[in-house]
Amino acid sequence: MPKVVTATVVVLLLLATGLTGCEKGAPPQPVEQAPTAGKPSADDLQALQQLQSYAQQNGLTLPDVMQRLTQPQPAAQTAAPPSVQPDLKVLGWLLGWAKKSAASQDPSSTGEWLKQSNRVARAVLAELPAQSVAVDLERAITAVSAQTPDTAAAGAALGAAVDLLAQTPDQTLVPADVAARLKALKDQVASDPAKSMDELNALLVICGQDKPSTCAYQIGKCLDDAGDAIGREAWPVVTAEIEQAETLMKKIGDAAAGTAAVGTAPPAAGTGTGSEAGTAPASGVSAPAAGSAASGAGAKAPATAPASTPAAGGLAAKAKGK
Repeated sequence: MPKVVTATVVVLLLLATGLTGCEKGAPPQPVEQAPTAGKPSADDLQALQQLQSYAQQNGLTLPDVMQRLTQPQPAAQTAAPPSVQPDLKVLGWLLGWAKKSAASQDPSSTGEWLKQSNRVARAVLAELPAQSVAVDLERAITAVSAQTPDTAAAGAALGAAVDLLAQTPDQTLVPADVAARLKALKDQVASDPAKSMDELNALLVICGQDKPSTCAYQIGKCLDDAGDAIGREAWPVVTAEIEQAETLMKKIGDAAAGTAAVGTAPPAAGTGTGSEAGTAPASGVSAPAAGSAASGAGAKAPATAPASTPAAGGLAAKAKGK
């Protein structure tokens, strides 16, 4: 009997010890098995299916798709600014018809040709390098003058001006030293925007006094005065203003071609920018209807007017005095 009791106690102790041992410590964490090498995952299979679908939709093979993904992408290229010379030829052609209409004293036709000429003259003004830079300078000045100076916007505007001067095909019309000063000013705006204001305004004055821009601005004034003279039936004034506009246009054309400075003596009135520009058609040639001479540049907004604009030439002034 005592042996049975002793054996029972031993069994109970063993059972208690076993149960207590099972309660000690956290259960072991399951070990995540790495994916088998060479076996694609579910995400890889889904991506492959998408590539196959893209290739089928575009008529490509998977190697073609891989080549597109791996080949270097070309850098974005900005379009070069337009040259002023094509629109000078358009302007000369329109002025030729306006002068022919004025010679026949046709108020309706002359007014329409002047309107078209004025539109293209404004486009010429906007395309001049100094005027484009002046607009960027105005943007930079506005950004720097804000209560909290926006140096990023000012720097972007100056960078656009630097790029324009570097890419413009009309290099002979770029004001001297402006490009170099713009590059230095771009760094100064970022470091000391308040101190850069004097240089910003100084460059704006240079662009405002640019001689080609002054000539282009005066062309617009001549055409406005010619339009006013139609209402008074002052046809000598109309013709004189158109011829003065042709003379100013010739100066810009010569400077753009690098054949002469803008400040040289004016050529004979009505010579235009080339053999076909600014010359009235020969008698007997029927003119197209006013308004048919479309020019894509006509939709451009006028650029900043030059700071100083002397009065129109002596021919118009003498004719007005009569």
